[in-house]
Amino acid sequence: MRINNIDVYELELKLRKPYKISFKTAYYAVNLLVEVKTDEGLVGYGEAAPTKRITGDTREEALAFLRGAIPFLKNRDPCDLADIHRCLEDVSSKTGLLSQTAKAAVDYACYDIWGKAEGRPIYQLLGLDRPQIVPASIGLGIEAPEDLVRGTEEYMERFNDNGPWLMKLKFSGEPEMDLKRVMAVAEVFPREMKIDPNQAYTDPRVAVETFNEIYDSLGSKIALIEEPCPKGELEKMRYVTENTEIPIYADESGATLQDIKDVIRERAADGVNIKLPKIGGIYWAVQAAKLLEEADMKIQVGPGIESRVGLAAAANFAAGTPSVSHTDLDADIYFDMNIVTDESLPFIWGARIPSGGAGLGVKIKREFKSILNNQVLIRKQTI
Repeated sequence: MRINNIDVYELELKLRKPYKISFKTAYYAVNLLVEVKTDEGLVGYGEAAPTKRITGDTREEALAFLRGAIPFLKNRDPCDLADIHRCLEDVSSKTGLLSQTAKAAVDYACYDIWGKAEGRPIYQLLGLDRPQIVPASIGLGIEAPEDLVRGTEEYMERFNDNGPWLMKLKFSGEPEMDLKRVMAVAEVFPREMKIDPNQAYTDPRVAVETFNEIYDSLGSKIALIEEPCPKGELEKMRYVTENTEIPIYADESGATLQDIKDVIRERAADGVNIKLPKIGGIYWAVQAAKLLEEADMKIQVGPGIESRVGLAAAANFAAGTPSVSHTDLDADIYFDMNIVTDESLPFIWGARIPSGGAGLGVKIKREFKSILNNQVLIRKQTI
């Protein structure tokens, strides 16, 4: 089986309301949908979810990379993921074009085809016959405490029948307000919570003081804290890790495989949040998981701001990787509309469970033209 055509579509997903983190506010997901076709009639889907300050690339850069890569990908076996990624790395070397999210999109599509060729979901390709059930979280951006409480209660009403999921709060790096935020939500939310400052605490001593105050009040109700200090400043993150009881996970500082190796070497965190759009796809995430397992470090799997196509890739990776302890696969619930059918990625038992269908297990809704509206805009790119 060989790749004989690749189509790329612009994909814009409107958020129900602005989503604010410490360094940006998102209104849309401005992504690319990749459709890989083979000479045997199988089609695989992937999604690039670029955000410059998070993934290191823009949609324009991802599209430029795909323009450069497609001639080299044609006639290759999509099920030979090692060869596919060698090809993608060669494209970067030869052209100077860089895009982790474009690599991830091709990776997802090829895994999708491989699974469809064998009639198995991706988590089975990774080695597990049945998907493991990994606790998931639902997140809220930076808002006033009363708005966070209102949002938490709305999610509890909407999702409480789906099992013991966790709540995740974004922090601003302002200790007094961050304390108010977490305490307000803790009063109405009975289960575990996560905290994500997104690099907001530039002074690790302030971070430690804030987190220890939270721990003194809430204890193990706080499951983990992601990336408290600026990206790449591993000494600061290590200081926080060594001086608080709450597990600290690298996120922005653990973007690529090399980044994760650096975090492991410096023992800068208790775990790493592996995000497929940043690491370049499932193939590299598997390598990272092996390294983290060997280092006895924990793993969370998180998303970009992406549709259920990208989320299905992450959910399959989490479901097929026994060392994953948490997931953060909620981006699609912030959109007014999804491009795949509702049964493609159910939220049950407190987790996002792959459908069990072959490959990614997602089904695109009808034809692309049927979902052109004010929320979703897909325009085919000529490449």
